[in-house]
Amino acid sequence: MSNLTIFNAKPLVDTEFQSNWTETPIQYDGADFAEPSADWIAIALIPTDRKTVGFDGTLGGRKSEEGIIRVRAYAKSATQALHLTGKVATFLECREFAGVSVGVCEPDGGGAVPLENGLYETETTFNVRIIT
Repeated sequence: MSNLTIFNAKPLVDTEFQSNWTETPIQYDGADFAEPSADWIAIALIPTDRKTVGFDGTLGGRKSEEGIIRVRAYAKSATQALHLTGKVATFLECREFAGVSVGVCEPDGGGAVPLENGLYETETTFNVRIIT
């Protein structure tokens, strides 16, 4: 993708999941989604920082943009939600695709939270960096 920025990288993240994630249905940020009867994940790319780096040798004068991929896992038990979170971490940690570099998993520390509809939810974020 030419002129890749953190603001237009969402289709790349979505495509990476569509092409390679086979564990569960995926709820994409901003897209219609019918809640399935089984487990699923929800993903969102959230921009957090944009820097233009000078020609002082750091990044060779390139631009660095950062964000997070937020992944929420939904399951019928706390154990399964945490298990699904682990699968997402294995899938996404330290992955690079189409100019997008993903860092390590950062669980929110809240564990699996019970929801009113009987499901359990976990939230995990992954730092994302694009250097152009």
